[in-house]
Amino acid sequence: MPESVALITGGLQGIGRAAATALSARDYQVIVADVSVRGGPAPLPGEPGLTAAHVDVTSRPSVDWLARWVASSFGRLDCLVTCAGVTGQHPSASLTEESWSRVLATHVDGTFRCCQAFYPLLAAAGGGVIVTVSSVVAALGLPGRLSYATAKSGIEGLTRTLAVEWAPDGIRVNAIAPGWTRTRPVEEAISSGLVDEEHLIARIPLGRLAEPGEIARAIVFLATGDSSYISGQVLVADGCTSIAIST
Repeated sequence: MPESVALITGGLQGIGRAAATALSARDYQVIVADVSVRGGPAPLPGEPGLTAAHVDVTSRPSVDWLARWVASSFGRLDCLVTCAGVTGQHPSASLTEESWSRVLATHVDGTFRCCQAFYPLLAAAGGGVIVTVSSVVAALGLPGRLSYATAKSGIEGLTRTLAVEWAPDGIRVNAIAPGWTRTRPVEEAISSGLVDEEHLIARIPLGRLAEPGEIARAIVFLATGDSSYISGQVLVADGCTSIAIST
């Protein structure tokens, strides 16, 4: 059996994929779980230590199946990173219940399902770690992002509650809250004209977007013994965006 096992939902691209690579470099056996994976679990070609598996975090049977497979295949889980997510941008007055529910079901319900399903394995590890993925948007008022901001706020509440409740089991639970990061959805929003990159960067005191690898390194910090006495916290990685005052 491998010494340490990590599972990352939404792990095929962006921050999730960068986190998978970073944890693998720290000698973790990493399960990359994503709704885009087709077929049965299999090693990712050219990625030693990474195994791809299908999961739909909006489906309880799908998450429960994955938990059973991890238990039977690896016998343990040391780290869970809940990175699966979808975006949504609509004026609040015309936001449909379908769009609202889709975002909440993926982010909040999906995070809850995964944490609950993998709790027995994490507790059995004698000190497992959960890293949830929030967003700087949870602490800001961003027009057109009602469902997304609400979902990320919910994830932060979930993180704090589980951290306190599961601390006696040795499980640490923290959240990472990235700012604007150069992921595929952000690149698509910029290329389509939905987001003005120059205007966006002007609002970031560090003067640039984050790279996925930078957020991944923060996730590794929270996921490993480097943060052994930190739990119930939200680590903001946003280039000072959330604390800057426009002048």
